[in-house]
Amino acid sequence: MSYAVVELKDILVMGRHGVLETEKLHEQAFAVSVWAELDASGAVKSDSISETLDYSALAALVVKIVSRQSFDLLERLCFVIASEVMEAFSPREVRVKVKKLHPPMDVSVAYAAVEMTLARGEA
Repeated sequence: MSYAVVELKDILVMGRHGVLETEKLHEQAFAVSVWAELDASGAVKSDSISETLDYSALAALVVKIVSRQSFDLLERLCFVIASEVMEAFSPREVRVKVKKLHPPMDVSVAYAAVEMTLARGEA
């Protein structure tokens, strides 16, 4: 078998996630990265998009989840994204990193993030 990793880095999307009420009322910027490991044996032979993970469809799924749902915790958002990627695309493993680009904190940080990995059979 030939394994490949499809990676989308820093998909920029607006969403309403966080513990504070203001985070639910006002959209915030998030950057989501996804790595999906899959069997690429069919794709390397056929050179067909139908034999691999279509990264446009992957990006659309991430945008839909982040922009249409709302969670208190980045951990929950990561898990939902990873679980839905596993269900929709059947990779062997998926890793998701969600960055909240402007977290409401008393100190200045570049971002707050959570990263999670799910493997087949764990989602």
